Amino acid sequence: MPKVFWVQCPHCQRKYYVSVSLKGKNLDLMCPFCKQMFKESESLWTK
Repeated sequence: MPKVFWVQCPHCQRKYYVSVSLKGKNLDLMCPFCKQMFKESESLWTK
């Protein structure tokens, strides 16, 4: 099973998971729902 962490888009507020290999790298994440880009630190919720 792949290791993942959850983020919440600051634009549409939907939650989705991202590969743990991207965690803490300060990359731009793209929401699969609204297609907006944001940094992990901008996520409204991270687990």
